[in-house]
Amino acid sequence: ETLMGERHHALASLLLLASSAGCRVDATVGYNEGALSGGKACETDALARCQDGACAVTDLFDAPHGAVTLQADDTDLFFLPSQLSLAKRPIAGGAVTELAAATTPIMRLTSDATHVYWIEQGGKVRGVPKAGGALFEASYVFGNPSDVTLDASHLYWVLPDLGQVAMATKPMGQSTHISGENWPTAITTDGGYVYWVNAGNLPGTGELRRAKRGDLKTRELLLSELDAPLAITAAAGDVYWASKTSVFKLADGETSPQTLANDLMEIQQLGVAGEALYGVSMDGFWTIPVVGGKRTTLHPRPMSALAVACSGVFASHWLEDGLERYGR
Repeated sequence: ETLMGERHHALASLLLLASSAGCRVDATVGYNEGALSGGKACETDALARCQDGACAVTDLFDAPHGAVTLQADDTDLFFLPSQLSLAKRPIAGGAVTELAAATTPIMRLTSDATHVYWIEQGGKVRGVPKAGGALFEASYVFGNPSDVTLDASHLYWVLPDLGQVAMATKPMGQSTHISGENWPTAITTDGGYVYWVNAGNLPGTGELRRAKRGDLKTRELLLSELDAPLAITAAAGDVYWASKTSVFKLADGETSPQTLANDLMEIQQLGVAGEALYGVSMDGFWTIPVVGGKRTTLHPRPMSALAVACSGVFASHWLEDGLERYGR
């Protein structure tokens, strides 16, 4: 009970954006319905050129530090000015526009071509049009969700303290859920499946699971005996996850994972685009080839949130105000 309480407190303490109509991106830290998965390129091939060393990191603006969620698309960034508000700002520069005010702290954002969705403490799942408009209740399951993702037709989220994984149709719909998961902490999707990681309640009891998109009852166990996984992303059947210090990959069709890195501190989020895996942690903003190899630090300051879009890869500072963009 003490360990579970500590885990719940740790998740609650993390209260401290990436879709594109142009390149049909539905989610960024996680599955991209179109351009950033399945070998497809963004319209301008911006991220492909990054793999050839043609990109640079630039500071965009002094976004509030410590946020753990961020989204972006071709033109705008979606971020949290505070734990109780959602705003957007043009990537090219300009005024900040408030989109919505929350009633309880916002935990995570996700987005598609037209809407931004988020989860709040108390089980709320909400949304707002990216162009501005009325906030709406997308769905609800009692509990304290820790992560949310989507695909072309559904929202998916996890509730660690209740051991549940939930889903609902977009933009709003009645939720369904499955129970019996051992502290599910993070969730993502690819072209065929929704994946999540269970942190477990003891060392070495973590799990990687998946279900067919739109049908959580088809869940199956992919890997067990993991060391407290806390972040996940996927593309084209390959799944990547992280513990606090290490990053792993399970290639499509394989049964044994590959270690991509094991020398990091306090990993927060992962995202994948083409042949590159991106991450943020106390070590900074970094990238690793998806096939394995040397980790490259893009920015050395501690980072807490990540978004991958056709317009670039974005990371927000953890201990000081600032938001960085990696791209052309």
